[in-house]
Amino acid sequence: MKTKTKHILIAVLLIWFAPAITQALYQPIGIVKMLIQNQFLTVFSSTYDTATPAGSDSPSEADDRMREIKAAVQERENVDHYWPLTGTEVSDADTGEHRKILFHAPIAATPTVAADHGDLRIADVVGKAELHWTDEDENEVQMTSVGKILGDSLKNDSVDEDAIQLDNNSFLTGVDLAGTGTVNLILASVGDSALIAHSVANPARLQSDAPPVSGFDIANKKYVDDQNTAQFASGGPIESIFGSWTNLDSLSDTLVKDEVYKASSDGFVTVYDANGASASITIFTDSSNPPTSGRNSGFGSNGGNGVCCLVKKNEFWKIVTATTPNSINWLPIGSGESVKQ
Repeated sequence: MKTKTKHILIAVLLIWFAPAITQALYQPIGIVKMLIQNQFLTVFSSTYDTATPAGSDSPSEADDRMREIKAAVQERENVDHYWPLTGTEVSDADTGEHRKILFHAPIAATPTVAADHGDLRIADVVGKAELHWTDEDENEVQMTSVGKILGDSLKNDSVDEDAIQLDNNSFLTGVDLAGTGTVNLILASVGDSALIAHSVANPARLQSDAPPVSGFDIANKKYVDDQNTAQFASGGPIESIFGSWTNLDSLSDTLVKDEVYKASSDGFVTVYDANGASASITIFTDSSNPPTSGRNSGFGSNGGNGVCCLVKKNEFWKIVTATTPNSINWLPIGSGESVKQ
């Protein structure tokens, strides 16, 4: 008798606590279902069946069917939209917002788009689903390519330049030659100026007055100005571009007419005759030995005569005249000499 009473009591307790036990058991199942829905595939616990309720079903099932369809709609809307349950209600203030956009399948054909509308879809490109946008004039732009923004969508003025902006003091980058990293290209500096990247991406050095230190560096204005000043300064390269006047050849012999000399640098040959003889003076110079090209000539009588001619490096020169010049001089550009042949 006592055993029978005990069994009855247990049965009553099980019936009494059945809802709480069921809820406790359902919690881990609900968690697993949520993970499956969000990460792998969507599994719905409520059936959305357009054939129910059947015409032969009892009207007393109407309330069950109403709840069933509400639950089914909530589950399906909650996949891409924010439709959370608070108890049994969908009452959150942010309800209806997008969680994400999951496209079902590629659509190949460019859609017909009405005025003031736009179409965003995926379409297959070489077997990969890529994002496409079509505006109301049915201009279609492929936006992605193998996991990256498609470069074609950003060139040829297809994008308003105001729509593409970098954060201040951050570089626009490109893929490096090896394809394993990036190369800094240009940035808008904290001083609101555009800076082209240094070879070691050192914008601080570019913004300073420091001179370039490698073949990849960029010369700033100050460096160029300083170089110009140094070139034209007293004793600088421009001022000292010419060597020293000399009337001697490379063997320290006096330069004379009718001899052939080879210039070891660019330079000038000058001939001066003050003897008053009526005679011409001609300077020949070219790459032949002896030279045959008369480059400059002068004729004088009583008042004297003088001729000057430029000679190129490694070319030959020779003076031909019937008189005996007072002086023949060589002025090198740099430190070249006249080498007697």
